Amino acid sequence: MARFNHYKLPIKEKQKLLDEFYLMVNCLKDKKEIENFFKDLLNEGEAIMLARRIQVAKKLLKGLTFEEI
Repeated sequence: MARFNHYKLPIKEKQKLLDEFYLMVNCLKDKKEIENFFKDLLNEGEAIMLARRIQVAKKLLKGLTFEEI
């Protein structure tokens, strides 16, 4: 896939794309459907990096600092 610079995208187009993405995720009904969606959307490395970011976010919500993480 070609590189894409999201900074050059007009704000309205960014918002439209993100809204559609969030609506699609919201439509997923169960774990298997969610799993299939993300397997189609992300390669394994991207999925692992997203999962790691989620783990960091959970730790931040628990009160840990970036330095502690």
